[in-house]
Amino acid sequence: MKDPKGLGGWRGELGRMEGRAAHDTLSDQVTAFRIFFRLLLLPFWLPFYFVRVQRRRKEMIAFTLERSKNSFYPEGLAEEISIAWVKMKSDRYPLGEYDPRLPKVRRTFQSILDRNRNRA
Repeated sequence: MKDPKGLGGWRGELGRMEGRAAHDTLSDQVTAFRIFFRLLLLPFWLPFYFVRVQRRRKEMIAFTLERSKNSFYPEGLAEEISIAWVKMKSDRYPLGEYDPRLPKVRRTFQSILDRNRNRA
């Protein structure tokens, strides 16, 4: 007999629930394997991560020093530098000045400027 609503009745609903449960279980297993292999391969990828972070940090410091050659630092300088950085790195920040990662970049440039101000 055909279901008047066309939804397959209780058997169809049961099949959909079983499918969702199987998908959730598979998702949990994939997440567990991903964490396991990431921890297993930690000694291999961690040094490359640290090198990449150091390289980016040095590049940001050089960019900041290039943009702020004078010893006087106005209030909005960190914001200007961060927007210029985001425009220069448009492949990493596709939304430009509306990117959600912009406040973190701004704080990074502000801390670089503060450290540079304390040295002078």
